[in-house]
Amino acid sequence: MIRKSVLTFSLLLLQASVGYAQRPPVSTVRAQADSEVRPTPSKPFELKWQAIISGQNYADQQEASELALFRLGLDATYRFSRDVWFKADGLIQSATGRVQSTFEDETEVENFLLREATLNVRAFRVLRLSAGAISQNALGAPTLVSGQRSFPGAEEALTFSNRWAQLEISARQTIPTSTTFANQSTEMESTPTFFNETIQLKLKPHPYIILGGHVTHWAFADLSKSTAADSARFGNTVTPVQGNLSEFLYEYSGLEAGGYGHARLSKYFRVKAGGSFMQNNEAPEGLNQGQVLFGEVELRNLIPGVSIVPRYESIINQADVSPAVFADGDYGYNNRQGQLVRLGLDFYKMGFKLEAAYYDGRTIEDSSIQSDNQYFFINFSTRPRQI
Repeated sequence: MIRKSVLTFSLLLLQASVGYAQRPPVSTVRAQADSEVRPTPSKPFELKWQAIISGQNYADQQEASELALFRLGLDATYRFSRDVWFKADGLIQSATGRVQSTFEDETEVENFLLREATLNVRAFRVLRLSAGAISQNALGAPTLVSGQRSFPGAEEALTFSNRWAQLEISARQTIPTSTTFANQSTEMESTPTFFNETIQLKLKPHPYIILGGHVTHWAFADLSKSTAADSARFGNTVTPVQGNLSEFLYEYSGLEAGGYGHARLSKYFRVKAGGSFMQNNEAPEGLNQGQVLFGEVELRNLIPGVSIVPRYESIINQADVSPAVFADGDYGYNNRQGQLVRLGLDFYKMGFKLEAAYYDGRTIEDSSIQSDNQYFFINFSTRPRQI
């Protein structure tokens, strides 16, 4: 009841703020979001597109697949005023290939994937309120929730910044769903919720050095029995699956924290390293932790007009650190530890990128429905272009 009341209050606050945002701001505090700086565009509507062609190969003891995918990304923004705007981001996609599985076909590709669709209001210069299909990419925690997902709900963010630092305090109240916005209930159940609160700090102590860190408290509640059944094959501990129904053995509420450092050592050489740690406070030790460590370098103009970006990630996800069905599959889901190696080639003068990645994962606890797995993919993508 408290969670639903908070969500209702957030939506009412957003509605009330639309009218206020038309007034001249009274605060003199300078603020900006991480990727937007209150622009005053020459036209109210902007549309960007991006084409992506991918090839994927996956294999474990239960499944094998080879897929070719075409994706068209569309990112639209319509500004009613400087402080009120609508944003939508999605993927139109199609796939062909071969899939073999002992499970129902969970690898079917959605024809359209909605990554965000929000009405946004900025008030007092430092406050942003959003409602609609909230992008989960801002969490920056792919082992908790994939950044490709959006959940219906509300988001609030306070941002303070100056020349060398930026502090953002944000909160989200959402309903965790599948990519089709179904909550996967097959009988009368309570509405599931996913609440999280984040504090993140970004520092620029030197023109060539950037440091960042964040702490997030998160909590899932009332997840459906169908969600539990789907999560079982991705590593979660659940009661015996009967038909398409089961129950999680543990609740999911905990902390996720991470940090990174980025340094430009020369005109042609940059390095970045960092990591994150996550814990589910409701599960026992040995089942409730996860971590991701990464290192990345950028070699610019070693080949004229090309940036070469190799990246290495080490991943550990114990069985019940999070509800696995919502996580990013690129990181192996739960009850696995593995390595992910990427190589990116950015042809920045020509406006396209090539990326290849290989993941090799091992199960942590013995499982009758999980096994060691490997996958490989290669992507070709154009730079986002404005229409």
